Amino acid sequence: MPTRHSPFAYLAFVVGLLLAWYWTGGFESPVHQDREAMMGTWTEEGGPPGNSIRFYHIGRDLPGVPYARAYEGHATLVKQLGQEETAAQWNYGNWDPLVLNFWTGNRGWYVAVRKIDDDHILVRFGTDAEEMYRPGAIDHPGARLLTRTAREPRP
Repeated sequence: MPTRHSPFAYLAFVVGLLLAWYWTGGFESPVHQDREAMMGTWTEEGGPPGNSIRFYHIGRDLPGVPYARAYEGHATLVKQLGQEETAAQWNYGNWDPLVLNFWTGNRGWYVAVRKIDDDHILVRFGTDAEEMYRPGAIDHPGARLLTRTAREPRP
């Protein structure tokens, strides 16, 4: 005669499987793991001396929602886009391929990003949304290889 198990034993088993799945990455797909590939400070080794791009988040409290925060994408560019130093804001335009909607003052840009490894990314700045949102937009002679010089703390 088969042994009957308590429903709590089955529940504990399922909860254990769910916890193991969550700790190994859960819902995170490879696409979503790379969506913050550009966070940190980067330099183009072949660019002008002292050039850098820093991508980071600024947390903001949400009015009327006491336990939630929203994170704004910000960037600081030094010797980039024809300017000595400028501040920018960004948000995600697409995740596959990764494209950021990026604006500096009154100028809008689209930035295609591809993670090469943990310390290198390819970026390409453009102003034509249709072109920059295409899957092969980063495979262009205008794409630049950036090397990480600093990491950003996670919010």
